[in-house]
Amino acid sequence: CIGGRHDRGVRPEPRCRRRHRAPCGTCMTGDAPIVTAVIPLFNGERFLRAAVASIAREAHGRVRAVVVDDGSTDSSPALLQALATEHAWIAPIRHGANRGVAAARNSGIAAAETPFIAFLDQDDAWAEGKLDRQLAVLAAERDLDFVVGRQLFNIEPDMPRPAWVKERYLDGPQPGYV
Repeated sequence: CIGGRHDRGVRPEPRCRRRHRAPCGTCMTGDAPIVTAVIPLFNGERFLRAAVASIAREAHGRVRAVVVDDGSTDSSPALLQALATEHAWIAPIRHGANRGVAAARNSGIAAAETPFIAFLDQDDAWAEGKLDRQLAVLAAERDLDFVVGRQLFNIEPDMPRPAWVKERYLDGPQPGYV
């Protein structure tokens, strides 16, 4: 659901993309998907299946995934097409050339047809129960515009820790960020 702010600091009533009060009972119930998961993809064949599986575990018919292939040169496009054929809730988008992760996310946002948008990078996975917890917070706290969860860092075996990943990040769940 989208809420905005006016220049004078007066906040209008938040509204969902379907023009209901946000998050409204109509959006939170029913058979239609209420969340679009936007996944930017670039040469991420080895990760994509696990990312999609983490959404499938949480989806229960409430999630539509828009996977934006940003000009991959590996076999990611073929895997994405196979996953989209296997799962009707996956909508593939293909950029002809690599335009960057921001452009891929923006293409995914533009294609979203649900009241809520969630982001998932190709090499990440949603934690079990993430979607239920975040939707419950949005339903209970109607004046929120977004919810951020905690994150858990996992480094692949035999891979060096990237310089930006502080040692303490590997100790357990860390606060999320916007």
